[in-house]
Amino acid sequence: MNTYPAKISESYKISLQNYLNGEGESALRVAYELGRRSITEEMSSVNLVATHQEALLHILKETPASENSSRLIQASWQFLLESLSPFEMTIRGYRETLNTLQISEERYRRLIDTARDVIFSLSPQGNIRSLNPVFEDLTGFARSQWLGKSFESRIHPDDLNFSRLIFQRILRGETPPAFELRIEAKSGEYLTGEFTTAPQFEEGEVIGAFGIARDVTERRHAQEQMRSLAKRVVNAQEEERRRLARELHDDLCQWLSGMKLSLNLLEENLPGPRTLRKTLRALKEEVNGKIGDIRRLAVSLRPSALDDFGLVVALSRLSEDCERLHKIAITFQANGPVLEHYHHEVETALYRITQEGLSNMGKHSRASRGKVSISHVGTSVTLDIEDDGIGFDKTKLEQQRIPGQGLGFVSMNERTMLLGGAFRVDSRQNGGTKIHVAIPMESYSQ
Repeated sequence: MNTYPAKISESYKISLQNYLNGEGESALRVAYELGRRSITEEMSSVNLVATHQEALLHILKETPASENSSRLIQASWQFLLESLSPFEMTIRGYRETLNTLQISEERYRRLIDTARDVIFSLSPQGNIRSLNPVFEDLTGFARSQWLGKSFESRIHPDDLNFSRLIFQRILRGETPPAFELRIEAKSGEYLTGEFTTAPQFEEGEVIGAFGIARDVTERRHAQEQMRSLAKRVVNAQEEERRRLARELHDDLCQWLSGMKLSLNLLEENLPGPRTLRKTLRALKEEVNGKIGDIRRLAVSLRPSALDDFGLVVALSRLSEDCERLHKIAITFQANGPVLEHYHHEVETALYRITQEGLSNMGKHSRASRGKVSISHVGTSVTLDIEDDGIGFDKTKLEQQRIPGQGLGFVSMNERTMLLGGAFRVDSRQNGGTKIHVAIPMESYSQ
């Protein structure tokens, strides 16, 4: 039974009759269009053949007996072929597309199999769906040991909560920025992987995750070695500063103090004109001034208050010195349970950052007020330095390297990074400047 729509069946019958009556090419074009309409309305070629048969039988019944039925049947064959040609073209296109997809899939599979990064996919439950061969080379595990298991099974315990939070973001349809996780290899060693992940969608729903993991273990080891070397250099510099400060204070200052005492005795026992006594007093005042200069230099090299009284007292005195030197009203504040002493690397870094920040404030900010505050919140020590000065354009600072100021920020940032901390500068023209430093304390115990 013909299941074609009545309009197409009737059109087909009329067009076939026209073709048999001699319309030729115009009727064949109609046959082609009827075939295209059939495909558009998702009708099969079998239905089209049935329609052709029904139309031909109708025409033969109405044709006078004198007509040659075999000729009409033979002639209608060309019309049928033309109406079926869109189906042929569609099938050919499908085959070509399928072949192209197969070639693309083979290339894609070769690309995945030969990639030097781990390529993986996860189910919504966090189970591993697929892994490429390089996973075995990197971890020593067979892929079959991990497929179907939770991705959490080999993650470093300290990274587990973070990895869960990232996966929850992916299930919400988010694409998180690149992140690092430590993965345990078969040898027991933890490899550091840099992960890039994204959600997998199907009909608008998240059906899992797709990701790429790159082994950055050697790079991290190299960075740690460089960081360790940099810390040793900084510590050596601070030790040399401490030695020089001690020598200046204990040797040169003591010698100058002795010289001042000798001048006092000479002045008291010297007979003669007043002009000579006046000269001695001037010389004594010059020596006294130099003693003050050397003591300030010694404090700049290594403040004794940092070693004797701790970070809070040292920063308070540093703020007072800057207030006297630069005529800026500076408030110092310690918030929360700030300790008297921290690890010497932390104390030194925060002191030097404050020293540089206050120096920039005095030289460049044109501020009337400033503030230094230190806080101990949770597992981090934070330092904030702010002023009400003219501020600056951060983009211009990075591009033009404002003399003295840009390099100061670089130094502060490097000291912070050496301790695994975070450094941020917020500033705008005529809107003041704020420096924020946060250093985690997990790795530092007194």
